[in-house]
Amino acid sequence: RLALEFDGEIVSADSMQIYRGMDIGTAKMPVGERRVPYHCLDILDPGQPYSAALFQRDARRAFAEIAQRGHVPILCGGTGFYVRAALDDLQFAPGEQQDNPLRQRLSQLLANEGEQALYELLQREDPESARLVHPHDVKRAMRALEMHAEGESYAQRKQAFRSVSPLVPNVKIALSMERELLYEKINRRVDLMVSNGLVDEVIELDAQKRAAQQEADSLRAERNKLSKQIGAL
Repeated sequence: RLALEFDGEIVSADSMQIYRGMDIGTAKMPVGERRVPYHCLDILDPGQPYSAALFQRDARRAFAEIAQRGHVPILCGGTGFYVRAALDDLQFAPGEQQDNPLRQRLSQLLANEGEQALYELLQREDPESARLVHPHDVKRAMRALEMHAEGESYAQRKQAFRSVSPLVPNVKIALSMERELLYEKINRRVDLMVSNGLVDEVIELDAQKRAAQQEADSLRAERNKLSKQIGAL
């Protein structure tokens, strides 16, 4: 409604709505109900890596394109760090990109040995940062290890981010309500998601993940087989 009133276009700042197929569980606005253009939705398949640094690039590009059309960019959504990345003067360390060899090795460690092994590695390499990361928070543990390898400190950068100034001029609008009413709305929302097919959506996403993993395992086996054949020549 706000976008219609101010001739705006919406830039989603939801870190889960970027993924295709994750529609019901993220409360993504259905395509048929979008009355203005939306940006930063459905840009990746589930499992593809992404980061606040990449969102900063994509969101600011969307801001510029919207402004060139004479419209108003409206940043909307629920991931606070993505909002800050888009609007504030956050300077990210190098390495926050999709093709990251270290991230691939850490992902393999995670797949082979699990979350605990990844977190224990962080504890050994960077104890200060490990104290700020939950043992089950795989994404932050992985990023902290990447930063450590690059000579950066996740803990120190997190502290520095607290005093960063805004970069993109903006007006913030927030909604508030009584906690009991909020919880009631959340409960009704979850019930609606389930009735709209949330379980089927999760089953389909899990099937896609398994199929992708099988394909990756098959390609890896073929590559290893080829390497052995070449080595035997």
